[in-house]
Amino acid sequence: MIQWKNQWLCENCLQECGAESCPHCGKQSIMADFPVGCLPPKTILGERYIIGKVLGRGGFGITYLAFDMREECRVAIKEYLPDALAFRQPGDTQVHTYTNVGPEDSFRVGSEKFYTEAQTMARFNGHPNIVNVQRFFYENQTAYYVMEYLEGIDLKQYVQNHGNKLSMEDTLKLMLPVMDGMMLVHS
Repeated sequence: MIQWKNQWLCENCLQECGAESCPHCGKQSIMADFPVGCLPPKTILGERYIIGKVLGRGGFGITYLAFDMREECRVAIKEYLPDALAFRQPGDTQVHTYTNVGPEDSFRVGSEKFYTEAQTMARFNGHPNIVNVQRFFYENQTAYYVMEYLEGIDLKQYVQNHGNKLSMEDTLKLMLPVMDGMMLVHS
């Protein structure tokens, strides 16, 4: 559990809870099963965000659930950490680049593109099909951007919940808004 002001926040869901276990998600601690190479729970980023659980991890980075201490709300934070170019030692916050994958410049250029992506996405804040980007910054030798946190499930879980297949009508209903947002951002 994370003590913040006069309350406890669950490390997993970052909602207010008791000091023992969370009534929202039932977790007591996520430290034991936390993925290697990720920022440790309770890490403070940008002097205002408390890191919680990992929401997703891909080849180019990690997305965390975080708590914004200034706005007092949950947010999602995306971190630039491409597996092929960089790593983080367990328990450390700093990102280190591999020396045997080419010039260190590759990581720097990728980090700058990631930051530019955040700036581009922020221009579309308020669009119903594009997540709002609230802030972007450099820290720990890499780049981050902060987005609104949207509660829900991913497409894989949605399909599983619907018998592992979707009708053409349901697929179009889901994908047309996504494609609309992607077309706008990529234009």
